[in-house]
Amino acid sequence: MTDKYTEAEITELARELKEYLKAHSSAADTLEGIATRWQMASGQMVEQRKLQAVLEQLCDEGWVRKRNMHGGNVLYVPCVDDK
Repeated sequence: MTDKYTEAEITELARELKEYLKAHSSAADTLEGIATRWQMASGQMVEQRKLQAVLEQLCDEGWVRKRNMHGGNVLYVPCVDDK
């Protein structure tokens, strides 16, 4: 991860995102879109670098996959049907 975030912070955000993905298995969005929706839904602002670290972890664990889009954007797509 990164020195800026504790393992507990990363683990908690990852847990919350996994719960969200289980409930919304068709959700897919960019890093910016996920950060915006997270803030609107939870009332909590999450730093994009922290969210990026968690999304990379979830990719490594097989919870989401990255889809490179035209223009350089990356779309994060859930893989919860495999869980």
